Amino acid sequence: MERTYKVIKLPITGYKVQIYDYYLRGDRVAIEKIMTDAVDMTGEGTISKVDTGYRYDMEDEAVLRAIKSIKDGDKELPVEKETVASLPEDDYELIREKLPKQKGKKSTTRPSEDISEKPRKKGE
Repeated sequence: MERTYKVIKLPITGYKVQIYDYYLRGDRVAIEKIMTDAVDMTGEGTISKVDTGYRYDMEDEAVLRAIKSIKDGDKELPVEKETVASLPEDDYELIREKLPKQKGKKSTTRPSEDISEKPRKKGE
């Protein structure tokens, strides 16, 4: 099944970028895994090291996983980290604004309905 997407034109480079309307479950997991991998724990459960650059890595991964294609006129550019890193800041920010939202109708990671037993009042 082909995911739906929208097409935006970047203001500075003029590239036409196809951006998916929603992430797949695997996309969300991969994006969030970057954050959990950025923390090293000791055997005692304390944090020994945090890679503070994880936020930028997560942003780039979210952008890469949302892009279906990038076209410069008739030429298709590779959807890879180097292409995204070479974009002007304004073009990059426009793509980020158009990324699929985590909450909403088409999100694949909405919280599931809580089916746990609800607390009862005394006497019920």
